[in-house]
Amino acid sequence: MQVSDGEIVGRRGTIGGRKFGLGASAWLRLAERIDLVIISIRHQCFDTEMLEHLGLEVRGLRGLVVKSRGHFRAGFDDIFTDQQILEVDGPGLATPILTRVAWKGIPRPIWPLDPQMRWRVPDLVVVR
Repeated sequence: MQVSDGEIVGRRGTIGGRKFGLGASAWLRLAERIDLVIISIRHQCFDTEMLEHLGLEVRGLRGLVVKSRGHFRAGFDDIFTDQQILEVDGPGLATPILTRVAWKGIPRPIWPLDPQMRWRVPDLVVVR
């Protein structure tokens, strides 16, 4: 187990070289081969330093699960290739499968909800 105040300096991506706060953070070993990292300020896991500042060696892991809607790719692309990434769609607002969302109050048709729609450039009105 390891705990931290969560103050890190980003390694890559949008926080590369910048100070960033995760809040109180901990690395817990739940079983022989299952580790859990928790932070107290909600953030996408988009930099390996979010895990490594606790002593976890990301490059040595056999597998890694992050709760993220894709933001992790910029911070982990030098470790994991697209072929090594398996995205799992769970319930909630961040689903990439748009047909699962009960859309309300949206003018229709609209792309990509209505892929059969045709868009055309509107006539320009010149005001002098």
